[in-house]
Amino acid sequence: DKHMKAKNIVQYVDHSTAGKIPLMRLPVEFSKDKDINKIKLPPPTLGEHTHEILSQILGYDDVWINSLAEKGVISLDEVKYEVAE
Repeated sequence: DKHMKAKNIVQYVDHSTAGKIPLMRLPVEFSKDKDINKIKLPPPTLGEHTHEILSQILGYDDVWINSLAEKGVISLDEVKYEVAE
């Protein structure tokens, strides 16, 4: 889109499973320092934080978490996927 290019909104970020992906940053700038407005991290992979959230935040034990994973309710593994250009 020509407007996104003019505002320099699209930023490419290296993702651990998808490679280089386009992300849209905020269309407004809160600082004149261009580095502050950049995206610092790629989005998480599917299941990347599931165990941490279920165990540390919600207090579930590993037996319960693993039973959910075995039933296919949650994913604890990173999933590789393609990103359309």
